[in-house]
Amino acid sequence: DVDIRAVTAHDLWPLATLCTDCFYGEHQLYDGPLIFMQRLAALVKVALQVRTRIGYDVEDDRECKLLLAMAEHELCGCVDLAVHLYD
Repeated sequence: DVDIRAVTAHDLWPLATLCTDCFYGEHQLYDGPLIFMQRLAALVKVALQVRTRIGYDVEDDRECKLLLAMAEHELCGCVDLAVHLYD
């Protein structure tokens, strides 16, 4: 079963890791040390962006919702919903 729930501030690192893995792939030890440094830099950048996005749901009164999919207590996906009004 998959449970769907709203994001919380505690989801920052699991969500940032999921996004980084999806965009850049998962790396193994035999890939070498340089790729791990590059991945760490990417993870930090993604974490800052995810923290900002989580803040919209937790702190602001915006018309958006970030939902997480959990399978067996492990994050397996997310969806970002938002309403944008243009004049």
